[in-house]
Amino acid sequence: GIATLYMTELIEAGYPVFIPEYRGYGPNPGFPSSEGLMKDGIGIDKYAQKLAQANHGGHIVLLAHSLGSGIAIDMASKFNYYGLILISPFTSIKDAAPDWAMNFIKDEFDNLKKMPLVDEPMMILHGVQDRVVKYDLGFQLFLAARKNAAFIKIDNAGHRPAPKHLIAYSLDAIKDFRRDMSFPRLRRRASTMPNIEVLI
Repeated sequence: GIATLYMTELIEAGYPVFIPEYRGYGPNPGFPSSEGLMKDGIGIDKYAQKLAQANHGGHIVLLAHSLGSGIAIDMASKFNYYGLILISPFTSIKDAAPDWAMNFIKDEFDNLKKMPLVDEPMMILHGVQDRVVKYDLGFQLFLAARKNAAFIKIDNAGHRPAPKHLIAYSLDAIKDFRRDMSFPRLRRRASTMPNIEVLI
């Protein structure tokens, strides 16, 4: 699944990982409305803060894919985190969903509107061949972000881009930004990986 794609390398690198699931998905009861998911986000934040403090005062980096970007950006606009990694994010559900689906979707998840409230160091990763959430939507979020963001363009990748070590590199880039207010290693590392372009 998506968690396996992105979490295995973090666990192997020694990072503690907490993976919540949406309400209405897997064994969880309920239905994934924006109001319910945002409430879940608050509960997740409280639990994650306890885990981080138990880990010798560790930091929390939010990592979200696709629909999860709506929850992560909302949480980052309200709470403080060490960093934010968005994979295949959208500007809003209205922009991402096909026209016919808008009759059934009541929640907007307006990420673009909330982006100016997000001040955490941020990595945005998007596959150029993404047919679920168009590449341009992720790039628009990057343009709307403050000067604390980097964008990783992944050629020949779709909605679930998973180049090896790219998530770990993103965590290193967030550490660099916290220390130097820039991403000094990211461009050098990306230059060694095929089909990767970094925009800062």
